[in-house]
Amino acid sequence: REQAIAEAPSSNVDKLIAANKWRDAARAIFLEARATDNTESSVIVGQAKGGFVNDALDTISRTRPYNWAGHFLSLAQFSSGITPEKRSELVQKSLEAARNQTGDSVNYVKSYSLINVALYYSKSGADGEAKATFREAMAAAERGLAESGSGGFGNITQAMKDASPGSVRDWMIAPLKEVLDSPSEATSQAFSCIDMVSVAGQLGKREQALPFVECAKSAIGRISDRSKRKWADGRLADAAQSIELVYSGARVSPYGEAIREARSGN
Repeated sequence: REQAIAEAPSSNVDKLIAANKWRDAARAIFLEARATDNTESSVIVGQAKGGFVNDALDTISRTRPYNWAGHFLSLAQFSSGITPEKRSELVQKSLEAARNQTGDSVNYVKSYSLINVALYYSKSGADGEAKATFREAMAAAERGLAESGSGGFGNITQAMKDASPGSVRDWMIAPLKEVLDSPSEATSQAFSCIDMVSVAGQLGKREQALPFVECAKSAIGRISDRSKRKWADGRLADAAQSIELVYSGARVSPYGEAIREARSGN
């Protein structure tokens, strides 16, 4: 039956809907979407949420191994109706795929894949696994500093800034403070420090955020490109608001102004 659905022409979707076979129709639609573009990650997420885990695994197998770490993690995060053991297996597949990534700026890429696994473990309460994977991510970013096109620790800080609530822990801050204090390419260092101002602010750690503000200000002063320097100034002004600090380096962006007014009840 599954094979028949997989090979069914798109016109059969209407027949399945007419027969009130909604699950079969949904599965057929996802398979049709995959046939149109098997690199679209939202197809995998949709299959996971719909409970079509085997289909999602098949979709992943059709993509480049370079992307498997993220796809397996998405499957672990969004799959419905799977056992905790299966979810754990999918996270392990993501971790293995991250370790096996190859290509240009490989360690920079690995740092992004690994930090996302670490954040997943952290949110799940698996502190030991989170700390071990976090160390792997940091080591990969450190190795990546020597690679052409590397953004330093930017992958790690951005992932932490964008992480869902409950993923980032206090113990993640100090190791990044230590490495970001070391002189490095100005633009990458500036934006990484700005990210960490936001991260510390989200955790309510104002005192831990302040050194990152100084780090960012110092790095911004070394950016030679005027437009990048102005952009970084605005980003720092926005991030500083999360710790109720007024940064006078640049005018806060309209986005930042909106946040400030909303917090004031206006």
